[in-house]
Amino acid sequence: NETVIEYYISENTANASIMIFDLNGKLLKTNNITGSGKGSITIFGNELSQGMYLYSLVINGEERDTKRMILSE
Repeated sequence: NETVIEYYISENTANASIMIFDLNGKLLKTNNITGSGKGSITIFGNELSQGMYLYSLVINGEERDTKRMILSE
């Protein structure tokens, strides 16, 4: 079981990451992104427990977008 998070990073980006939080705001996982353009990361079912999570795209230290994801069996 897996979830795929897709993203786009512009060429002039110094650093970017996708940060995954629980619903209490606790940071659970950070995925650093290298390179620019379209990309994706895969969250596998054995990495996190079933439930709802928030993930944020952070570019050059600024949170650009936050979305929800649900991990289920």
